[in-house]
Amino acid sequence: MGHVKPDLVQVWMLQMEILGAFAATLRRIPWVFSERACEEAYPPSIKFQVRQWTGARATAVISNSSGGDLYWKQRVASLPRYVIPNALPLEEIAAVPPVSDAEAGLSRADRVVLFAARMTEQKNPETLIRGLVNLKGRPDIVAVMAGEGPLTAAAVEQARQHGLPVRFPGYLPNLWGWMKRAAVFVSPAVFEGHPNTVMEAAACGCPLIVSDIPSHLEFLDEAVALIVPPLDAARLSSALEQVLDCPDATRARAQRAGAMAQGWSTERLAADYERAYFDVLDKVARSKTG
Repeated sequence: MGHVKPDLVQVWMLQMEILGAFAATLRRIPWVFSERACEEAYPPSIKFQVRQWTGARATAVISNSSGGDLYWKQRVASLPRYVIPNALPLEEIAAVPPVSDAEAGLSRADRVVLFAARMTEQKNPETLIRGLVNLKGRPDIVAVMAGEGPLTAAAVEQARQHGLPVRFPGYLPNLWGWMKRAAVFVSPAVFEGHPNTVMEAAACGCPLIVSDIPSHLEFLDEAVALIVPPLDAARLSSALEQVLDCPDATRARAQRAGAMAQGWSTERLAADYERAYFDVLDKVARSKTG
């Protein structure tokens, strides 16, 4: 900061939310706090109390969802706040072909049910596995649960106990290609910020099943996705059957979601951040002169 002499600093992720904020404050540089989640992500702990104390002293907060914005509104109502949803590299996504059946180890008839997230309680892989139990009689379903985390071993064991041939590939480097091959992308999360993988699946033209939580409903509705209670495995099973057995309606929802995704460009994101930054700097200048 001493070398670059920035007009504004934005801190990002927990370590920099503390260290970056301290450095900016020490040099008296305006700084912006970034909120990527919502209240449910911050159970009572010393770590999150320090984070909240730090954020309350920011020049402004930029959240990627209304839930994150509400979190700070309830704690520091006077703090300037902005909501800027996540964006996607749409041209890069469009250029990626679907993963080939040979590469993926699939047959042409296989219907891929895709989950891609950290294996944590927040992302709720357990409910998807319970939902798949009700579809064991369908040999065409291939469930792929990509991601790693503290619940990986438990998810693998749960699938084994139910006799489900679920694939657990860990991190998938060609996730967009898998999304373009999948019959459906499932996000049963119990809370979110502004979920990138759901946005990416929509941009890939992959049909969506998402949980009925505020972060999903902020940008999705039943015209573009099937929406189910986050812990209701039976409803999730029914939604999976609806996607697989009603191809025309499924295709129409996916097309509408894909069209909507074209508004989530990185150019839009950059313009929104630029407006927010200049507004913050304007507020700082007016506070010094007024």
